[in-house]
Amino acid sequence: MINSTMLAHTHIMFTIFSILLVNRFIEIPNLIFFALIAMFFTLFVDIDKATSVFGREVWPISLFVEKFVGHRKLFHSLVIPALLFVFLASKGLTVYGIAVVTGYLSHLVMDTITYSGTNPLWPIPIRISGPIKTGSIMEHLVFIFIVFGVLVALFY
Repeated sequence: MINSTMLAHTHIMFTIFSILLVNRFIEIPNLIFFALIAMFFTLFVDIDKATSVFGREVWPISLFVEKFVGHRKLFHSLVIPALLFVFLASKGLTVYGIAVVTGYLSHLVMDTITYSGTNPLWPIPIRISGPIKTGSIMEHLVFIFIVFGVLVALFY
């Protein structure tokens, strides 16, 4: 069986890269708070998998979500980040809505490049997937490439 959940450290590193990229285009008043929100939401996406890093922390909820909603359906789509962004923007918290979207979308991008892919337009059944097997040498090479990208973003 193919492990369909990309490793948490890969998600976190890509989220760091994404935060650094976003920070080049918008003024973030509190980068640490922005980063914490983005990191939370990059892990939150896997609430639909009880064995994920986030799922294990909230396992009763995660087990319920996995059983009744399913893995890589609603929570692995653009629905949740869009709703959260609209809500936060309507409250005048647009920059934190961007933090939610940054974390959430960075997770979806990384899951999209795995064999299992994602269904970003759920409930429309359009699945996008890539060539990466989770935990494989390819994922580790992607991780190293992202680390390099983070270093370049930090120093240039």
